[in-house]
This record gives sequence, C-alpha cells and structure tokens, in this order.
Amino acid sequence: MAQQRATVSLPTPPLPPTIYGDPVSQVGVVHIRIYFTVLIRDEGPRLLGNINKPLLAIPKWQLHSFDLPDQNWIPFISFVCFAITNSRGIVYIHDPDEKPLTDAHANTLRSSQHVLLHYKCSTSSSPVDIALDKVTTTTRTEARLGSFSHEVKARDGPRCPFTSGLEADCQATHIVRHCKGNNYMEALCIERGDGIIDIDDAQNGLWLYSPLHNATGSGRMAIIRTPVPFATSQGTSETILASNQLHSDVSADSDIYTLHYIGQNIFSPKSPPYHGWCRYTPVTETSAYKAPPHFLLTAVYGVQCYHAWQVADDDARQLLKDWAARYYAAQTQVRIERATHREKAKGDSSAGATTVNIFYDNLTCKQAHEAIQALEGQELSAALMLLAHFPSRRPPSPSVNVPSTDVQQTVLKWRDGIIQ
Repeated sequence: MAQQRATVSLPTPPLPPTIYGDPVSQVGVVHIRIYFTVLIRDEGPRLLGNINKPLLAIPKWQLHSFDLPDQNWIPFISFVCFAITNSRGIVYIHDPDEKPLTDAHANTLRSSQHVLLHYKCSTSSSPVDIALDKVTTTTRTEARLGSFSHEVKARDGPRCPFTSGLEADCQATHIVRHCKGNNYMEALCIERGDGIIDIDDAQNGLWLYSPLHNATGSGRMAIIRTPVPFATSQGTSETILASNQLHSDVSADSDIYTLHYIGQNIFSPKSPPYHGWCRYTPVTETSAYKAPPHFLLTAVYGVQCYHAWQVADDDARQLLKDWAARYYAAQTQVRIERATHREKAKGDSSAGATTVNIFYDNLTCKQAHEAIQALEGQELSAALMLLAHFPSRRPPSPSVNVPSTDVQQTVLKWRDGIIQ
C-alpha cells in the first residue's frame, strides 16, 4: 500500500479590521513604524533611520494574523527589535516626550492609525548580519556531513513536528544555510553566545516537511523558540518573550517552536495553501542531540523580519552592512591571531611555560584576552560565554546554572589549571 502524503492545511486567520487597510490589495495599509538607537561598541549610540525613514514599518494586518492578544503586541514588538539588535532595550512612543510604551498603551497601539515607536538599546548592540539568510558567503563552504540528516531526524522525526508529514516527505533543514560554512557559524555564535562551531551540527537543523523547508529557506515563514532568554552582565537571565505571550493556551515557560508568516501575505489569493500546519509545537531534545539554541532561531527570525519590513534609507542599511563586514573581518583576524598564539603556546610549553588560568589568575584584561585567543573551538566559545556571564572572571558558584554539561566540565578543567 502506497504511503499517504501529508495533508497541508493551516486555517487562514479572519480578515483584520478595516482600519488596518486591505491586506490583499494593500490599499490603505497602516503600519507601526520603528526607529532604532543602537549602541555600537567603540562608537556609542547610533540612530538607525531618520524622521522621514524609520528602520521598520510593520503592517498591522500582519501582527493581527499572528493572533496576538492586545496586551501582547508590545512584548512581541520588543522581541522583534531585540532579534535585530541582539540588545536589551526599551520601546518608547516617538514624540517629543518619548514616554516608555506600557500595557496602558496596548489598546491604543492596536486601534490607532499609524504609530511611531523608538527602540533604544540599553546594552551593547550586535545587529544581525542582514546577509545571514542569503546564499552568498565569504567563507569556505564545508563538505556536507551525512550524519547531519540522521541526527536531526533522530531528535525531531520521523514525522515533521509542525505538519506530521511522513518521513519520506521531510528533510533535515539548516537554520543557518550550509553554504555559510564553519567559520561563519563560529563567528556568529561567538557574537551571539553559544558554542556551535560546525555548520552541520544537529543544533543548526530542524526536521521539516519539504514545503515548510522551502518556505523557511525563502523567508516566507520563520520560527521562534520561546521563552526567549537574555543573559545579563550580572550573571542572571531575563525573559524577552514568554511562550504565553504568543499563545494563551500554554504556560509562560513552555518550551515551544512557533511558526509565523513573515515574507508571505497569508491573505493573498496567490499564497500557497498552508492549511493544517500547527502554529506551535513542543521542542524536542534528547541526551544525545540538543535542540537548536534560542539565539540561532532568533537571529534568523530577526533578519527575516528586517527583509520583510525594512524601509530604512541608504545610510541605515549601509551602517548595518558596514558593521557586519567589520565584524566578520575582525573574526578572520582573530582566527589568524589564535593560530599564531597556539603555535607560540606549543613552543612555550616545551620551554616549561606556566599554565594560564583565566578565572583564578590575576590577569589584566589584555592578558585575559591573549589567553582566550590561545584557546580553540568549544573551549574558546565557552570562555567567552562565561566571561560575558561573569565579568569578574571568577568561576560561577554551585548555585548558578551554567549553560551546558560540556561547559561545566570545561570550567572544572580550568579550575584545576588543566587548560592553558
């Protein structure tokens, strides 16, 4: 008996209120327009956009299609801004008084016509690479690992978690495109805070029904993993977006993936019939294969929002391009310097050099930086992550949760002075 093909259905949400304009003809569409002030390191605050050209213009009908309750438009908009800047911030009403946006403004935000907002970053910004989702790359493309598909399917499959599509209709999908290569992935993860250094790591993948694979790859759809955490410089964690701010029938801390139409007008008659797909699904994680980290899906979601909604002038777009170019060029230099330091460390060790412990030794910032450059791969990523969480360079106390078992073991090795 032949296998039955998966039914593709996702009910189109009801048409939005007429005050939002016609999403089919695009006549009279009203927007929430957002200016950004980012904190680019070594440069101070920079405004993305001007009085005539904000960075983003989000159609209200599209926010309506996400089926968000009135009071949850604000946290969702804050999340979009966070995803683009990788920076905690506050949303203000863009007027001379610039009052912070609060729950008291929720009804007005939804019922008014055009809205002007201003997102001001309060922590150092690392804006998303606006070419993150593009096929072009400046890094060497890696050979595909056959284990990638097996490991992703073992964790998420054999059916697609969103559509229940049969195994034969599914494929392992890279969250960050495979063509970006390992060096790109390492640079992205160092900046955003995790230890993935292999583009074919199962954490960079999801097992998806083929049409959904195509939709996410083209930017028509995007996936969020909630709750979205943010690690503060004090070593604590805050929640940027809770799961119940997207879905009223789940708890705040439910670990779920949510599927959104971003570059796709769901109300257009020309839209493919995405009917019967789940709006959200639980995250699956095994002892052998970890789930995709929040920051990876957030970065891709942010760049897809940027492409769908950006209305910025050339100066704002160029600033983002220049920042990405400077950052990835700097990472290339860091890799070269690390290789030099490793060679030097080998020579020093043969001459009886002492072990450098970046947590316990009384190092200057420059010495700590040099010690980090001598580390490799996961050791380097773990060091940067822990230094971000614990700026004093002291190891975390037993009461503090460190990111993973692997990192815990690395910290123990550092504590014992094994890694140099």
